[in-house]
Amino acid sequence: MKVDPRAVPSDTLLTPLDGAGAQRVERTRAALFDALLPTPVGDHAGRSLRRDVERLGELGNIDPSLFAGSRPGEILEDILERILPSLELDEDTKSLAMTLVRDELDTRRSLDQQRADSGE
Repeated sequence: MKVDPRAVPSDTLLTPLDGAGAQRVERTRAALFDALLPTPVGDHAGRSLRRDVERLGELGNIDPSLFAGSRPGEILEDILERILPSLELDEDTKSLAMTLVRDELDTRRSLDQQRADSGE
């Protein structure tokens, strides 16, 4: 991606002390950020990359039961057995990722065992 250099208006570089001025500066910064992005074409026309990134940070309605019981372990095992081996990564990165997932699985299993032992 090539970013075209554009002149930044000098008034956007100053941060006013009042609330309305700060909002104007933030809107201007957002507009400048969006202006630097490539123009969307096709299916993505009218969408904002900034908005897409903001939406990733929103939680939405997540049902906690999705991660109850053995489900997290099943997800990690699937990542370890099916997903990581299929990724096009260099061997060091793939090995590190697999080690991290294995460590997380071991930690979860250990915690599950401690919970089971304390419940008896």
